[in-house]
This record gives sequence, C-alpha cells and structure tokens, in this order.
Amino acid sequence: MKKSYFIFFILLLGVFADRRTEVKLLDHLFRNYHPDALPTLPGKGVNLTFDIALRQLIRMDESIEIIVVNTWIRQFWQDPFLTWNASEWEGINSVTVSPNKIWKPDITVYNNAEQDFQGLDYYGKTKVIVYSDGNIVWLIPTLLRTTCKLDMSYFPFDEQVCPLIFGSWAYDQVAIDLYHKNPTGDLSILAKSSEFIISGFEAVRVSELFKCCPNPYVSLTYKLHFQRRAKFYLFKIILPGVLIALLSCFSFILPPLSGDRVGLVITNFLSLSFYVLIVSDFVPPSSDTLPLLVKFYTLLMNEIGLALMTNCVIICLNSKNVPVPNWVRLVFLNNHFNNFFYFLRRKLLSKCIIYEFNDDISLRLLDTSLNKNESFSQNESYAKKQNVPSNNTLETNPDLMLRSKCSEIISSELINLYDSLLKLERNNDLKYLKTISDYVNTKTRQQSITADWEDVVRSIDKIFFIIFVLLIVGSVAFIFAFPPKTNF
Repeated sequence: MKKSYFIFFILLLGVFADRRTEVKLLDHLFRNYHPDALPTLPGKGVNLTFDIALRQLIRMDESIEIIVVNTWIRQFWQDPFLTWNASEWEGINSVTVSPNKIWKPDITVYNNAEQDFQGLDYYGKTKVIVYSDGNIVWLIPTLLRTTCKLDMSYFPFDEQVCPLIFGSWAYDQVAIDLYHKNPTGDLSILAKSSEFIISGFEAVRVSELFKCCPNPYVSLTYKLHFQRRAKFYLFKIILPGVLIALLSCFSFILPPLSGDRVGLVITNFLSLSFYVLIVSDFVPPSSDTLPLLVKFYTLLMNEIGLALMTNCVIICLNSKNVPVPNWVRLVFLNNHFNNFFYFLRRKLLSKCIIYEFNDDISLRLLDTSLNKNESFSQNESYAKKQNVPSNNTLETNPDLMLRSKCSEIISSELINLYDSLLKLERNNDLKYLKTISDYVNTKTRQQSITADWEDVVRSIDKIFFIIFVLLIVGSVAFIFAFPPKTNF
C-alpha cells in the first residue's frame, strides 16, 4: 500500500515539474516579445498561408443580397522569434497560448456585411498553437455575413456564385504575402442543406494596386458555387399559379348571364396578386434583371386580365337585340364550323320556331286553311306536294333531317294556332287576326335574333376556352423551357 502511494507521489511531482517547465518556456519566449511587432527578419516579410473550410450555408437573403455562412478559418505562418530547442525543454514540442500574446495577421473580409466587423483577429478568441520550429497555427470557427451580387434571372432555378474575399487591411504585399493552401476550399465537413446544393468552392489569388498606396495588396477570393433546390417553389408557388390560371378558362363554360362568371375571373386575378406579393419578398428590388418567376406571374396576370375583358365582351354580345351580321353568321353559324368543334347544338324547338314558322310551306298551309275553313291536319296531302324531303333524302342529309323533325314539331304547335284562328273566323273576329299575326311575327323575329346571338356566344365560348387553355399551357412551357439544369 505504501508502495502505491509512493508511485503516485512520484508521478504527481513529474506532472508539476512538466508544467513548471512549460511556464518557464513561456516566460522565456515572451520575455522580450511584443505582439504588435511584425515577426520578420530584416528584408523579409511574412508568408501567410490561408485555408477555409465551409461548414454550412446558413441563409441567403435575396431581398438585400447577403449570404451567411459558417466557416472554419485556418491560418499558418512562421514566427522566427518564437522558436526553441525541444530537447532543452524536456521534449516540449508545442505550446498553446492566448491569441493576444502573439502577433496575428489582420486578415479581414473585404465584402463583409456586418456593421461591427473588425477583422478575424478581433473575433478570433481561440487559442494559437506555437511549434518549436516557429510555425504558428491559428484555427478560427466563425460566422461570415457577406454581400453577394445575385443573378436572379432564373429564380427559382438559379445558380449563384458568391465570393468570400480575404486580405490584410494594414499590411501590403511586402509585409504579408498571402497564399492559399489548396486551390479549392475544404468541403469535407459540409453539412447538407435542404435549400441549396454546393457545387464548388474555388480559390483565386489576386494582387491589386490601389491608388492610396505605393505597394499592391494581396487578397484571396473563394468563389462559392451553389444551386437552389426548386421543389419547394415548384409545388408551393408555381403549380398553384398554373392551376389558378387554368380555372379562369372554365369561366367560358358558365352561362353568359351567370354572375359567377366574371366573379370567378376576378377572384383568380386577386389570388394571383397575392402570390405576386409573396414572390416580391424573395427577389431583390433590382432593375438589372427580371426574375423568371416574376415573368411567369406577370404573364399569367395578363392572360387572366385578357380573359376578364373577353368575358365582358361575350356578356355584351349575349344581350344584343339586333340581327346577327352576315359575316358573324358566316363564321360562327355555318355547319362546317359546328361540326368541327362538336360543341354547338341548337335547341330544336327554338330553331323550328325561327326558321319553320316563316317557311313558305307553312305559310301556304296557313293560307289554305284560312281560305277553305279547314283544319291544318286536313292539308297534309298538300304539304306532301310542296317539296317536303323524302326519307331517302333525309337519311343522306342530316340538315334536312333536322328540318323535317322541326316540321313535325312546328306542325303540332301550329295546329292549335290555326284552329284558334278558324274559330275567330267563324265568330267574325277576323279583325283581331292582323294584330295576332303581327305579334307572332315580332315575337318570332326577336326569338330568332336572341337565339342566333346565343349560338354565336356558345361558339365564342368554346373557341376562347380552347385558346386560353393552349395559351396558358404554352406560355408556361415557354417560360420554363430555358432555365439551367436543376436538381430538386
């Protein structure tokens, strides 16, 4: 037991002796050392080797063009005044000292965006490792907030290159010659980002002469290449905008006199305006480039505005009470047009009233009935003689078949009218016949005009439905056909 205590006591004395040796070494090193003096021999400068490791791209503020990155700064240089023979100091090969005890390079970030940033030496509170041969290693973990000129042309499918520029602020190239340790920054410790994909971190050494000073200054520029992951914007911003725009196309399916028709388009327009406000928070207020997403929503809003104006014109056309112009009838009411689109199907009874009531056959049947005091049903033999289409002709001509069906319907309708007229004749009330005839003719003409415009409006609705669907889909495809290749 006593032997164990003795061994422990001997080891404890060795530790204290070693610590005592390190204290003596530090006193020896810093006895005549001044931390503000440049550690160089006459006629020489400090060769500073710089390296940076990117830990994480924390944030990019597009509206003010600033990025925030978590980095590990590594600086290496040699101090000839901090050397010793390790064998003379019980094999101590290195010591770790406070950074305010030795000279440190005043490396700063040239494109810094921090208001109170005073250089890495001000914020670097980590210990400095001093080796016996005079080599110094200073490792600094720090957050850097830097400016970056963003190219938002293809936002949200954009690729950005943001520089991190490091250099001495007080020492020119004669005093401090700055070099990068590797041609690229260290990405081995990079944490995966859910918003960005880091694709490169190259280093460039630049020696620049400024007007203020006779000697050039050396700086190192680390160009950070990264690409935005667009999945969030695709499903949360772009796809809803496309669906809202397509919903406006369905306004052409609603009845022209429906109040929801214009309301649907206006609601969609306001919805897109809300999305535009969201997009404006992402992009910087710059006139240099117009972001792709802004072009996209501007185009959609213009198309919806055009759809709103088109709907207003269609509603006005549906309320017209003047005859349809011949060129409009030729374009929208011809059989080839109707057969091509498969949309226009006239109401059978209304078309029979319009066209068959004024048909020459029907008028002659009416005259015959009035002159002979016979019912309309007694003149079927006469009607058959007046170029009424045969069954064979009807089978080969759909238009004649439609008119034949109209004749059957209008005949049943006119039987009651003609019988009523015969009763008036028997009662010597033919003085009212002219009034009734004028009323029927006026009513028929008005129904004819209204039905014609309704058919024109139906045709226009179907045309513009197809046009706006193709226009929206085509414009979306055109806008997003040229962005750079992106990873989602």
